[in-house]
Amino acid sequence: MTNEEMTLEEQLRKNIGKHIRGIRKLKGMSVDDLAYYSEINRSYIGDLERGEANISLFYLYKISIGLNLPSPLELTFEAEKVIYTELKEELWKEKY
Repeated sequence: MTNEEMTLEEQLRKNIGKHIRGIRKLKGMSVDDLAYYSEINRSYIGDLERGEANISLFYLYKISIGLNLPSPLELTFEAEKVIYTELKEELWKEKY
């Protein structure tokens, strides 16, 4: 499924998952490490990283603690930035 075929919700879910995985890998953590430090089931983290599950604010907060981030908003800002950039480019192409 391409980005054009995904809803905004699906794109956001995928991008947040990619961002969680990217930060986790940058910090040299396994899924098991993140599950342990955030006190979340490892299979749910896998679902989140693949963009297959919705995430609540509570779990976003717990994952940010597990990743030792100062704010859970760091996980969502980056994902939103990616979508905004893609939408802006798409609108620009349609307009010109």
